Amino acid sequence: MEIYAVVTKVGEREQGLYHYQIGNHTLEQKISGDLRGPLPEGALMQEWLSQAAAIIVVSADYSRATARYGERGFRNLHIKAGHVGQNLALQAIARGLGTNMVGAFYDEQLSEILNFSQNLDPLHIIPVGHPR
Repeated sequence: MEIYAVVTKVGEREQGLYHYQIGNHTLEQKISGDLRGPLPEGALMQEWLSQAAAIIVVSADYSRATARYGERGFRNLHIKAGHVGQNLALQAIARGLGTNMVGAFYDEQLSEILNFSQNLDPLHIIPVGHPR
């Protein structure tokens, strides 16, 4: 699993795309700037996404998972993506923030917008902090 955050309105943090670094629990900026324009285009024109304070993109490298677990790697990644989404939703709700799970998007277009490597596939989008 690879977790990315598209930050638009989060405190003093600069707008852009950040990659979550699991080893030290930090965010590494990958792209600078406002992605609210192109991101909804990759998500079947769901313009309401641009109202979120942050958009979490859960992604996976299937080749890495299947090299270790064989075909079970596919199932394992999807189960883990669900766990990530559930935990994010619970944390958002506990903080009074609106959230939703979005599975409707164009994989290739979203990957291009977020400058993902060829091996990385988006699994779902989780906007946080949008109006309820």
